[in-house]
Amino acid sequence: MIATTVPDKYRSIVDGLGQVPTLPAIVARVLEVLNNPNASAETAARLIGKDLALSAKVLRLANSAFYGIPRSISSVDQAIVILGFQTVRSLVMSASVIKILGKGQGKLDRRAVWRHSVATALATRVVVRKLGRRLGLDVEAAFMSGLLHKIGVLILDGAESAEYSKVLSEASAEEALPLPTIERLHLQIDHPAVGGMLADRWGLPEELRDPIALHLNPGASKGQKELAAVVQLASHLAETAGLPAFEGITQWPLDPAVFTILQADPVVLPELNDALTQEIEKAEGFFALIDAST
Repeated sequence: MIATTVPDKYRSIVDGLGQVPTLPAIVARVLEVLNNPNASAETAARLIGKDLALSAKVLRLANSAFYGIPRSISSVDQAIVILGFQTVRSLVMSASVIKILGKGQGKLDRRAVWRHSVATALATRVVVRKLGRRLGLDVEAAFMSGLLHKIGVLILDGAESAEYSKVLSEASAEEALPLPTIERLHLQIDHPAVGGMLADRWGLPEELRDPIALHLNPGASKGQKELAAVVQLASHLAETAGLPAFEGITQWPLDPAVFTILQADPVVLPELNDALTQEIEKAEGFFALIDAST
């Protein structure tokens, strides 16, 4: 569970601000089916087919170079078989969140935030495949956590646009404090905590909630510290690869405890960076989907 002191103001934002905390009915049903190990691709495809835009995204991703399928995939159920339930779940969630949270009113570059989030999600796969298998970590749980780890930024920007613009301006100054520190100074909360609140509201499992809420402090998680550490490391790798969430803003230094938690040596960083570069080159389809939605 997530343990954090949250001002009532932000509980109210997540609980009742417009449509922010509410998943569309079709999406909620799709996620319910995709979370059921006994469900069929045909059942999920029928539901996804009710949303033409979502169907197009699934097909486009399945036919992207990221998956390297030698033939054209022409049906949603085929795409689901190729991609797997958890990847489709990640895509459905990301596409839905972008739509729900809109474009914002402030100076935040939402496209950069989402490109960083996708790069972080890709980096989680690299990290888990290299370091996490021996710890029993789930690749797709890490992927989805990475994809959603900046969701709190979008909520704060949408709900507190003027104030959050001030936060970003202060964070971009020379020798500024890390962004989460400035968020707490101005707003009494930081974006990971807000993201964790939304994950709670949506009823996401602990393996997603804790990495979203506690990736800045993975040791604080009682049961998911390894996944939280993976997300922090993956976010760092995404920045190093040239896909930061914010230009010219210090987010936070990489916590050495990440390597202790993952039982790894920092010497692996260059290898992880190289592997992520290759993943990003293959993931043009996923980036195109995000770009088209923001």
